[in-house]
Amino acid sequence: YLVDFFDGNWYNQVFWTLAIEFQFYILVALIFNLVQSGNEFVQISILLASVTIPFVTQSPVFIFSHLLLFVPGYLCYVFYVNKVGKNHFILILILLCILLVIKSGILVMFCPLIVITCILFVKKTNRFLLFLGKISFSIYLLHTPIGTDGIINFCQNFIHSESGRIILMLTSIPVLIFASWFFYKLVEEPAINLSKKIKVSKKLN
Repeated sequence: YLVDFFDGNWYNQVFWTLAIEFQFYILVALIFNLVQSGNEFVQISILLASVTIPFVTQSPVFIFSHLLLFVPGYLCYVFYVNKVGKNHFILILILLCILLVIKSGILVMFCPLIVITCILFVKKTNRFLLFLGKISFSIYLLHTPIGTDGIINFCQNFIHSESGRIILMLTSIPVLIFASWFFYKLVEEPAINLSKKIKVSKKLN
């Protein structure tokens, strides 16, 4: 997680986002009491600060320039647990969408918007989506080395038509899902089961 601080090279380019995510967890731990506050003013202040800071600092190495991408999840959480009212939720969501378009483009804006909509309004579960959710971290780790850098970047050297590249992209998706499932069974699931055996001893008073 310190690679960017020492001008190193990532073995997997996806890992730089894990470094940012790790900083996010530290930040949440530091402001946890504020995050858990039932005061709507406190929650709105955190949200407004989070959408402002990314425009003040631009260093990609630190979490602060990426905060805008984490705000949709936080906004969804505070609304879901009734820490922010419906009207404030809608107003901040509109502001957030505008700022996401300005900073990162319209496609980046639609991704969290679709996820928030699904979380709040889709009530029925789907076995295939649950399956994708289970292996999502494996997909996340492998989508670059196997998906974009592996299959797509290699095969597109032999495909020159637009339709052929679309077919290539669609074909790579099931291959990536299968590879991610295999990785999940081989690495992630055994690690999860092993972690469940770890017991934290309680200190005696």
